[in-house]
Amino acid sequence: MTEQKIREKAHRNLGLVVYSEEELQRIIKLAENATDTSGNEKYDFIGWIHHNKDIDSETNTTKKEHYHILLKLAQPNKNSNKNITISAVAKQLKVEKNVIEILDCPYFSYHVKYLIHKQPKFQERGQYNPEEIQVVRNRTGKSIEDYLTDNKEIKKNLNYYINEIVNNRMTLECSRKTKRCIVKNYRY
Repeated sequence: MTEQKIREKAHRNLGLVVYSEEELQRIIKLAENATDTSGNEKYDFIGWIHHNKDIDSETNTTKKEHYHILLKLAQPNKNSNKNITISAVAKQLKVEKNVIEILDCPYFSYHVKYLIHKQPKFQERGQYNPEEIQVVRNRTGKSIEDYLTDNKEIKKNLNYYINEIVNNRMTLECSRKTKRCIVKNYRY
């Protein structure tokens, strides 16, 4: 019997967590220099934040200091980057696959907001200021402020937000007067 190879899911938005500044700088440098087969830059966005006040909700103690690195692949209209697998990123950035976070939500603004724990479900971990996000490269056409105030992903990813509401991480309030519903407690 032969072993079948399972196809790995490809991603556009990538996150890494590391525990030393040296490792952070090493990975950032590799990401900055990464190119596709045509020589185009691999990432449109490279940013990071130092998390030094995260609270473990189970033990109510401060978690070990760490750095979050956020990467966004260059847009397909600029080059051949469409998606990349965790294995390919790990090889490119010379890290173990478990260092790379799978970012399930397809909207990049959600991940930028996570860096400062802006979403209510993450606020109990401790919040950070937007100025603490260190942007190494941003060729996305949007500023950090644009990402932090962007709520378009709510309309585009309705199933994701329905799940958040069902699990009591958000609420939905409807107005008879305007005949519209808005998401509450979802402070971006």
